[in-house]
Amino acid sequence: MKKIVLLLVTVMVMAAALTACSVPGKPKAQTVTTDLFEITMPEELSGIYEAETEEGMISIYHKASREAGFPGLAFIIWAREIPSEYAGGPYRKVGELVSDGRYYDVVKGEATEVQWDYNEEEPEDFKKLYDAADSIIENMIATNDGTFMYGAGTKGEELYGYTLSQFKDALKSGADAVALEKSGYSGEFYAMLESGATLEDIGYAFHDVNVDGIDELFIGRRSDGAVFDIFTMIDRHPTQVVGGSARNRYYVYNDSFIANEYSGGADENGWNVYNLECNSTEMVLQWAYKYDGYENAENPWFKSWGDEVWEPVTEDEFNEAREKDSVYTDLGLLPLSEFEF
Repeated sequence: MKKIVLLLVTVMVMAAALTACSVPGKPKAQTVTTDLFEITMPEELSGIYEAETEEGMISIYHKASREAGFPGLAFIIWAREIPSEYAGGPYRKVGELVSDGRYYDVVKGEATEVQWDYNEEEPEDFKKLYDAADSIIENMIATNDGTFMYGAGTKGEELYGYTLSQFKDALKSGADAVALEKSGYSGEFYAMLESGATLEDIGYAFHDVNVDGIDELFIGRRSDGAVFDIFTMIDRHPTQVVGGSARNRYYVYNDSFIANEYSGGADENGWNVYNLECNSTEMVLQWAYKYDGYENAENPWFKSWGDEVWEPVTEDEFNEAREKDSVYTDLGLLPLSEFEF
C-alpha cells in the first residue's frame, strides 16, 4: 500500500513540475515538410505565416497580407533536378540536395514586386519572415535518407578548381595561342607570356555576376584588371562564356553586368554592357557606345540600346557615358602562380 501511495505522489510531483515548466499559449517551432526536405519555422514566427507545399517546393506567405487580399509571398524554397527549369527567374541557388542518387539544386525564390499593401510601409512581421529565410534554409534537412548541403555548388573555389588547374598546366607546358583556344581558353595569355609576363601577372577571381547564387570565373591581367576569359556553370559544368584579346577586353560593371571594351582600328573603338543569362553563355546587350570615324568622320559618336540600331550623340554625352561606365568592379585578381588544386 505504501508503494502505491509513493508512486501516486511521484506521478503527481512530476505532473506538477511539467505544468510549471510549460507556459499556456506559448508558440512552438513548427515543421513544414515536402517530399524532398523539411524546414523548421522558429517559434517567434508562429502565427504570422502560412505555408504551402508542392512537389519539391515550400512557399512561405505573410498571413496578414494574404488575409487583406495581397499576395504576401515572403520566400520560396525549391529543389530542382535540372537547373534550366528554374534559371532566369527570381531564384538564387543556396545549396544542393541528393536523394535516391539524384542531384537537385536548392534555390531560394523571392517575389519581384511588392507583396503587401503598397500604400503602407513594409509590415514588421513580413520583414521578420523575409530576414529569417536564409537561416531557415541553412538549417533545413533532407527527408527519406537524403542529404542537403547548404552552399554546395555555389562557390568558385569548389566549381572551377579543375578548370584553373588545366589552364595553369597548359601555360606551364608552353601551350601556344592555338592550343589554348582549342582547350577553351583565350590565346591572349600566350601573347602575355611571350611578352615577358609570368604566372604572377595572370590572375583569377570568382564573382556571381548574374546574381543567381553561383560564382563565375574571371581570368585576366592583374596589372589593370582586364579580363580575357569568363566561365560560368551550365547544368553544373564549367563552360567558357567569352575569350578576349588585347583589343577585346572584359570587365565587371556595377557588380552585376559585363562590360566589353573593344578596338576596331585607329578610328573605331567602343564598349558594350551585357547581362549574362543564368545557366547560359548568352550575354544580352543592355546598351553600347562607340566612336566610329569610319562611319562618320564629322560626328563619330554613337549609342545603341541593344537593337543593333546606332543613333548619333554629342561628344559631351559620349564622354559623360564613358566616364560613368568605365568605373568597374575591382575583382581583386589573385595570382595564378599561387593557385593549387
